[in-house]
Amino acid sequence: MSDYIRKRGNRYYPMIYLGYIGGKRKYKSGGGFDKRSEAKEELLKMQNKIKKNSIMIEADDMTFGELAEQWYEMHAKPTISYRALENYKGILNKSLVPAFGNVKLKTIQPIHIQRYLMTLKHLSPATIRKYFYVLKSIMDKGVEWKILEISPIKGITLPSLTTQEFTVWDNVQINKFLNIVKDTKWYVPFLLAFTTGMRQGEICGLKWSDYNTITGDISVSRSMQRNFKLKDTKTKSSRRKIVLLKKTKLALDYQKRCQEENENLLGKQYINSGFICTHNNGESINPENLGKTFKKLIKEYKLEPIRFHDIRHSFATILLQNGTNPKIVSEILGHSDVQTTLNVYSHVLPDLQKDTMQQLEGILF
Repeated sequence: MSDYIRKRGNRYYPMIYLGYIGGKRKYKSGGGFDKRSEAKEELLKMQNKIKKNSIMIEADDMTFGELAEQWYEMHAKPTISYRALENYKGILNKSLVPAFGNVKLKTIQPIHIQRYLMTLKHLSPATIRKYFYVLKSIMDKGVEWKILEISPIKGITLPSLTTQEFTVWDNVQINKFLNIVKDTKWYVPFLLAFTTGMRQGEICGLKWSDYNTITGDISVSRSMQRNFKLKDTKTKSSRRKIVLLKKTKLALDYQKRCQEENENLLGKQYINSGFICTHNNGESINPENLGKTFKKLIKEYKLEPIRFHDIRHSFATILLQNGTNPKIVSEILGHSDVQTTLNVYSHVLPDLQKDTMQQLEGILF
C-alpha cells in the first residue's frame, strides 16, 4: 500500500499509510482541502515530516508479525540481494514468525529472545547468528520507525563461533576437473573460479567490458542474482581488479571468438548479452545453475565432494601454502580486511609460520 489523495464529497484528503497496526491497514489523514493540488501539497509536507520523525506511529497493539512484514517490504526488499532475501524469508517463515508472530511488540523482553535462541541449539553457532541478525534488524527498524522505544535485543548472549571447516582440492584434483569440462560451455566459468577465487554471482555477472586485454586484468564490480538481476558488489573491497593467469586470458580470448562465431551462425536468434559466461545462444548463465552443474559433475565423475564456494577456499589455500602474503590474498578475494582472511584460513597459517622460520634458519645459519 502507499500514500494517496482521497476524495470525499467535494473535499480532498491527503492519506499517509502507516502500515498494519492491530491487524488492519492504518492511515493518517491530513485534513480536508477544497482543491486536489492543496491536498497534494499537504501530503508532501506530511511525508517530509515522517522522514524527520515528526509523525509518531501509534503501535500499542502492533505484533511482531506485523512489524516483520513491514520490515520485509520496506527495508529488506529494496536493499538486500535476491539470494540473501530468500534466506531471510525462510528464517522468517520457518522460525521467527511461528515463534513471535502474534506476540505484541511491547510485551517482548530480552528473556524471551534468549529463550528463543535456546530452542535453536540444534543449529550451528553461525546459523543461530544469522537468525539473530534478522531478528535484530527487525527490532532495530522498529526503534528507528518510532514503533518501539527500545530494542529487546540488548544484553543477549550469543553462542561463540567455531573455526569454519571446509574441504579443498589440490592442484591435481583441480586440473582433473578442468579437463572434464575442457570442451564445454562450463570451462570458462570454472576456470575463472579456480584461478581468481571469484564467487558464483561475480563470475556470472562479468561482462566483456570488465576484461582489459592490454593489462590482462578483470574488474569485479557486480554480481548476478539467481533471478538474473545484477547487483553492485556488496562492499567497497569487493570491487576489485584481478590479474589473470596466461591460461585464463587465452581461454577468454577463445571464448570471445566462439561467441562471435555463434552470433554469425545464429543471426537474429543469438542474444548479444555482453556477458563473458554464456550459453551457446549468448544467453547469460545463471549462478544457481553453475552451482548445480558443479555438484552434478562431482557426483557423475566420483570426485571428492566439495561445495562451489570451496573452489574459492581451494584457490586461497593454494596461494597461502605457496607463501603468498595474506594481504594480497585478501585483496584478490575482496575481503573487507586482512583479518577476515586470517580468521578463515587460520588452519593454514601455522604451517606457513613453520616454513618461514625454517627458511630464516637457512638464511642466518
